[in-house]
Amino acid sequence: MAGSRIAWLALLGLALVATARASAPRVLLYNSSRVVASSLRTDLIVGLINDQVAGVSIRTTKSQPYLHELSAFSAYVIPANDKQPYLEAEDAGFNLWKPLELREYVQAGGSLVLLDGSTGHNPRPGSSGNSFTGMLDLLLGAEGAAHCKGYLYGRDLLMYLRLAGEGALGNIHTPIMVKPNRGLSGLACTGDQPGEPIYSGRADGSADAGLSAARLWRLGQGRIIWIGSSYTMPKIRAFREVLTAAIEDSQLPDLTLTRSPPPSPPPPRPPPPGKTPLSSSASSPLALASSTATSSPVASSPSPCPLSPTTPSCSLTTSLAPSPFTSPIPAAASPPPASSSPALSTPASSQEVASSSPRVLAPSR
Repeated sequence: MAGSRIAWLALLGLALVATARASAPRVLLYNSSRVVASSLRTDLIVGLINDQVAGVSIRTTKSQPYLHELSAFSAYVIPANDKQPYLEAEDAGFNLWKPLELREYVQAGGSLVLLDGSTGHNPRPGSSGNSFTGMLDLLLGAEGAAHCKGYLYGRDLLMYLRLAGEGALGNIHTPIMVKPNRGLSGLACTGDQPGEPIYSGRADGSADAGLSAARLWRLGQGRIIWIGSSYTMPKIRAFREVLTAAIEDSQLPDLTLTRSPPPSPPPPRPPPPGKTPLSSSASSPLALASSTATSSPVASSPSPCPLSPTTPSCSLTTSLAPSPFTSPIPAAASPPPASSSPALSTPASSQEVASSSPRVLAPSR
């Protein structure tokens, strides 16, 4: 009895472990040196996620994978640290499938987590202050651009949590104090799709939402989450909790939600006006021959003698309609029937044809 109970508890434990592994977050971390500050920065982020998220599995990639590979991960994390923009490093102007598949990944339920992106210390001509702003506008283009601009903190600012009660993101530490020179940056969005602030405040210190330290966009079944930390100091509590909560809330995408079934074949074209499509019975050679025979004027005249292979002259003379301008031609006498004639026979010789032809008597003078 005790042995069976122990075996049952062991099976239950294995089932719970398998369920936990199946539901545990799977993270793909982008670590291209053209975008990320260094491999040390990647190691800091990996260590933070491993320490804070139970059962998580993490893999790294130097380029964006195809959608069928990306869909095996619940979260795709992209750090950008004052270097090339992500889409420029991925040559998205040529590889147009990359932003399209990235959008489809989010729409199917995946979580795209963007870290930092600030270009305030190395601004480019016409830069918005953050390398992710163009990417956000492209991914949200169908619903409306975000029109975000980056912001560097010049003094301490108080930020308030705005997503109370929303999964793990709604249960993180609040309020927080952001300070300059800690690898932190802000984002202000004024477009048609500004997103929802996770942490926000105003530069004048009031509690009205305006400048955000972390922001969220909903796209289809998934989410895009931007976090304003470069993680040079990964132990800052608020930003550690935001990243941890974003990964804990992530789920594997379901591509069947975005891939529509193939269209059904078009209906057959209607027949031209005035024409009726032939039925199956009329389309056979026998039926076509029958319809041709019944529609010809020769076959429409009555035949006084049966059509038979043994009476070819009768069928020839009676099938022709008499002309009103000529005297009727008397029918030639039928040849005597053969004793036995096969259905198919070889052609007769010329003498046999001459002897079997009827004689024509000349009129007496």
